[in-house]
Amino acid sequence: MDNKPLVSVVMIFLNAEKFIEEAIESVIAQTYGNWELLLVDDGSTDRSKDIALNYAGRLPERIRYFEHGNHQNYGTGASRNLGIQHAKGKYIAFLDADDVWLPKKLEQQVAIMESRLDVAMVYGRTLVWHSWAGTQEEKPEDHFNDLGVIPDSVIEPPKLSVFLLRNNFQAPTTCNALIRAGVFGRIGMFEEDFRSMYEDKVFFIKIFLNFPVYVADQCWAKYRQHSESCCFVAMQTQQSDSPRLAFLNWLEGYLIELGMRGTHVWRVLEDELWPYRQYGRVSFFIRLLIKRAEHLFSSIWWDIKKLVRIAFGRSFGSIKASPNPILNHDTGLGTTTLSWTSKRTEQVEVHVIAPDGPLLSRTGHSGSAATGKWVYNGMFFFLQDISHGQPLTFANTIDAVKVYFAPRMSDHPGGR
Repeated sequence: MDNKPLVSVVMIFLNAEKFIEEAIESVIAQTYGNWELLLVDDGSTDRSKDIALNYAGRLPERIRYFEHGNHQNYGTGASRNLGIQHAKGKYIAFLDADDVWLPKKLEQQVAIMESRLDVAMVYGRTLVWHSWAGTQEEKPEDHFNDLGVIPDSVIEPPKLSVFLLRNNFQAPTTCNALIRAGVFGRIGMFEEDFRSMYEDKVFFIKIFLNFPVYVADQCWAKYRQHSESCCFVAMQTQQSDSPRLAFLNWLEGYLIELGMRGTHVWRVLEDELWPYRQYGRVSFFIRLLIKRAEHLFSSIWWDIKKLVRIAFGRSFGSIKASPNPILNHDTGLGTTTLSWTSKRTEQVEVHVIAPDGPLLSRTGHSGSAATGKWVYNGMFFFLQDISHGQPLTFANTIDAVKVYFAPRMSDHPGGR
């Protein structure tokens, strides 16, 4: 044990009595033994504190409990920092109280970090975890998102920062990363102004801009999807300013500090800021027309494909999303309801992202399904003919629909 580096595990929580025991037990169950667990209470009013204190009392040499002064709620950034300030380990790991680690998470990640002294952090695939709730409601299957890079490789800065900005590949989640403790002394800790959202993206993009990172192919964590999670609660309580806009404005200042004006990252950032910095109704409606035109051209393409299928005696049909444009919550996620109908089919499936992507629903000729709050801008839903065991390919796609966000007047300073 003594020759293995210590890993400090920081678990922040706020009213997490439903899940915190499962999260703590997933740390205790690690095959890697040299860890300490720092439980940081961000002002819970349920039984979370009692549960945390019980574990700290049972394993005082391994588990410690912390809270802010007067049991106040200071937010996610400040809570992570409180844990880091008391950490003794060579490595820092995070596990939010509603997520779960797989048993070999620390063992395998420490091995990578000990063998790759050039990297500041390692992360891998995160399971987007819907199945924990059983079959109480219709939902997509558990799935992984594309990493966007060749896995099991070192990615030099600043490549991953562009991916994080564009949000088109899986960024690291706090539950699947392992970080060298010395990194915090180099780039600082979490930004405490980000109280409930984007504090992780702010910290990770600082790493991506400054250090090489190892991206692995393994899955080490389950990222629980539920309506009481921090991001969904924050979505309902945010002030008028968009958290994403706050993140982009912060990054602009940070890039100026680094002397990165005019770089590729800077240009990508300016592209992301553009919708927020247009003023008045004219620019708003121009952006709305652009979005609707993109949707129209996509629909025309699938209509042509449908006519070809009819002409060759194949199955045909349609899938619609309502509403579309979908509501853009401050988390960058939305909700919609899919409905579909088909002809010359016995059974169809609706898949998310790709023809062979996560399964949303399996029905006869027609059906409908409401999504949870996990739909992102530009997501595709594919209606697939699976009669007679046909494979999930573009050739067997009956129809598809792309959902998108309408711009909002409140998304920029001139809006209302």
